[in-house]
Amino acid sequence: MEELLDYRRGLLERLANIAGDYQAALSATEGGQGGRGARLATPAEQRACIHARDVSKEIFLPGQEALLAGESPERLDIVDAPGVAASRPEEPLEAVLAELQALCTQQAARLEDLPPQAWNATWRHPKVGQRTLLWWVERSLLHLQAHLPHGSLRPLSSDSPTPL
Repeated sequence: MEELLDYRRGLLERLANIAGDYQAALSATEGGQGGRGARLATPAEQRACIHARDVSKEIFLPGQEALLAGESPERLDIVDAPGVAASRPEEPLEAVLAELQALCTQQAARLEDLPPQAWNATWRHPKVGQRTLLWWVERSLLHLQAHLPHGSLRPLSSDSPTPL
């Protein structure tokens, strides 16, 4: 049981800090150093950041909150729609990352004090069936990691399931 609690704590720590991973990846220069001479995000990176923030904000986090409230989340079919970020390409990247940081930090804090049985609450994914809150939080983090610039993906753990 202690291993599971440690895993959940690590998961929430990663969720709370994921926006910092975006910032670090985007501030790295060609030589791998941050700070002076930091490069600008490419348009594709900007769109990926907006998309990651929007999917967290509009799908994963509200779904998790609905589950915790005992409701059935309405929108669960996670589709990588190209139009999500295309409508706001002028949105400042700093604002996107600040909002992503706030969303993830708040959600990690919300989940941190859950009793163990709350992590076993389930709702139905339209393609893979009943899944626990833990599974949905993992998928939320995996989705955010998948959109990190320059393939900065770090696995949740060596025995994590493959993302869907």
